Amino acid sequence: TLAGFTSAAAIKIAAGEIGDLVGIKDWDSDFIDVCVDVVTKYNQIRWTDALLGFTCLAILFLLWLLQKISAIRFGLEVQEVGKTPMYYFWRSLWYLGLMRNIVVVWQLLYSIIVFILTMILRLLLLDTSSPGYKL
Repeated sequence: TLAGFTSAAAIKIAAGEIGDLVGIKDWDSDFIDVCVDVVTKYNQIRWTDALLGFTCLAILFLLWLLQKISAIRFGLEVQEVGKTPMYYFWRSLWYLGLMRNIVVVWQLLYSIIVFILTMILRLLLLDTSSPGYKL
């Protein structure tokens, strides 16, 4: 059936992305190979990549949840008492949840900018008076 085909495609795509999510190079995208690689390539996991990837997924999930909860709340506010300040509060949280992908992209851009600025600062603070200094 079509539902089984799309579920299988989703599992295959998710299995192929696990390696990138945790920072392992030379990752197989076949589902069985992924299950084997989780155990055999455990020592190759780059924890910073995994932390960033899972943090982004958690933020996406929490913002999705915020959107669902706030949609219910501002719907109840209108039915019960009309458009009060709480209605606009829940409505604004709903918009924030709607922008969840943008928030994660901003987080990634911020991380990249901080990394670049840190590298520039390290280069500026290098001791250039030592005889072995080369850039």
